Amino acid sequence: MAELLVKIFVAAIVAALTGIFSPAHAAYNECAVVLKTPDGFLALRDKPTANSKRILKLHRGDVVEVDKSVKKGSPKWTWVSKQIDGIIEETLPFKSGFVSSRYIQRFQCPDAAEGIGF
Repeated sequence: MAELLVKIFVAAIVAALTGIFSPAHAAYNECAVVLKTPDGFLALRDKPTANSKRILKLHRGDVVEVDKSVKKGSPKWTWVSKQIDGIIEETLPFKSGFVSSRYIQRFQCPDAAEGIGF
């Protein structure tokens, strides 16, 4: 349990320092870190089903933003957004979709807007 808490804390710090959170995504009031999966990745999907189109592969330790207002599908699926790495602009590109809720650990997002000068 302590190891998981350390990973969540580190993920929150990394997210704040790298600017994963943008003002455009201010509605996202919760974050999550990707946990270990049997396949070695967590699929970000366009629909809340395991057979739907895979948008992106997320890996253990990746931090995503959770939009709790999206209530599509079952509680087994969570709507999240992931910043696409390598591009630094005022409006950061994001990929959004559904992930299996069992492979993420939610935590309170850091207030990155104040911490990194937005």
